[in-house]
Amino acid sequence: MKKIYFLVGIMVFLVSCTNGFFETNDQLYCPNCNVIIINVELLRADFTGIVNGEYDSTPNINEFFKNGIIFTQAQASSGETLRSLTSTFTGMETFFNTHSKLRYNGRLRTIDNASTLAQVLQKQRYTTQAVVQGEGLELGNHIDRGFDQYDILSEKTLIEDLVKNFTTSFKQQKNKVFYYLHSHSLHRPYVNSKGIPEDPESLLIPIRKDFKREIHNLNLRNQYRKKFNKSDFGENLPKVLENVSALNKQVSFTLEDVEELRFIYSQQVRYIDESLMPLFKLLEDHFINNSIILFFSNHGDSLFDNGIIGHGVAYQSNAHVPLVMLHPNIKKQKIIDEPISLIDIVPTIYELLGIRFDEYMGGVSLTPLIDDSIDNNEYKRQYVFGDNFQDGYVREGDWKLISVGGKFKELYNLKKDPFERTIVTQENQELADHLFSVFTKNKMKQRDYASRYVKSEGRPDLIE
Repeated sequence: MKKIYFLVGIMVFLVSCTNGFFETNDQLYCPNCNVIIINVELLRADFTGIVNGEYDSTPNINEFFKNGIIFTQAQASSGETLRSLTSTFTGMETFFNTHSKLRYNGRLRTIDNASTLAQVLQKQRYTTQAVVQGEGLELGNHIDRGFDQYDILSEKTLIEDLVKNFTTSFKQQKNKVFYYLHSHSLHRPYVNSKGIPEDPESLLIPIRKDFKREIHNLNLRNQYRKKFNKSDFGENLPKVLENVSALNKQVSFTLEDVEELRFIYSQQVRYIDESLMPLFKLLEDHFINNSIILFFSNHGDSLFDNGIIGHGVAYQSNAHVPLVMLHPNIKKQKIIDEPISLIDIVPTIYELLGIRFDEYMGGVSLTPLIDDSIDNNEYKRQYVFGDNFQDGYVREGDWKLISVGGKFKELYNLKKDPFERTIVTQENQELADHLFSVFTKNKMKQRDYASRYVKSEGRPDLIE
């Protein structure tokens, strides 16, 4: 075991620029590029036409990114906003992220000492600006670190007003820029200007004679498991929906309620897609030839999928998210089907910009998958991990294991069963045990790294 040296002083960013450090070819190397990131929280991959095509609710996103790099198997590191965003913008595994259930209290956590993308780009003399809305993005939660300007709008702000605020902040800058937009518009109750219902009637529970409350983050599969001691959720969804407890009331849902929620969600997605058109027009006119532009969602949302309403879980309805990228020197669509993690975004951006980053990161660069001159085997990721308060997952290729509270191991073959309707643990017990061991060991390893991180000032040679 390597000796850990206790270094004294303020943590510094050991960042330098070079074109010789990385293998990236001259076509991808873009040291003068701006960076623009658009995040539509709760947008699922299967409702993003250019990524999946299952439900095409995003014609304008499809058109703007049609010549982009499309990651069809991008995985969020958490179904919880703060965990996912913190991991994504630091390039750290979620296990390293020690935010607890009481994370919305402004306390500094270990991962909050890790450099964010905004901090690193700010050190490189980028002008950094963000326009955001939503729970978890408050100043006390440290997502704002590194932004010169960080505007937080109300959760009730319409997406078209959010976009207007964002685009009007695009002032003529002498420096390169990093702009970040974060939309909260897919959270129920839906806020829109199109008359789309805020909530399906079935998800509004009468509390008093003149007051109803919407259901959020309801896990029906756990109730089904406790009542019947079974895990055949996919085969028995109608039974999973029957006679459940919600907000201290007994209610039952139907398959028609499931379809209604999915329809309203898809309408809200279309509304958001339409509202992004002014932003796409501005980017097309002023930024597309000198910027790396990314579009993603930090996690999805369960619409009765797997017997769950809401998010904060490891199932693909939460974990499988859109990720597309435009690069000024790539003019033809490239589709990448390799499973990747959102924590790989940051090291990829550093490599494309030619920024040498000398702190520890769990993410790995995606450039071997993007760059045709590099062997795809150079992409150094065998497993993709995710973690939430109530569960976690590990994915290897088409196989994915979900660990529920360390008690239940649910194995799925995503090639045959992309919506995780059939648990195949018993038929593949050896593989399930192997993946569970990988999941557990990595969780312990990352937490060990976290305990060393601050004292070692993030130096990889003193951590790994």
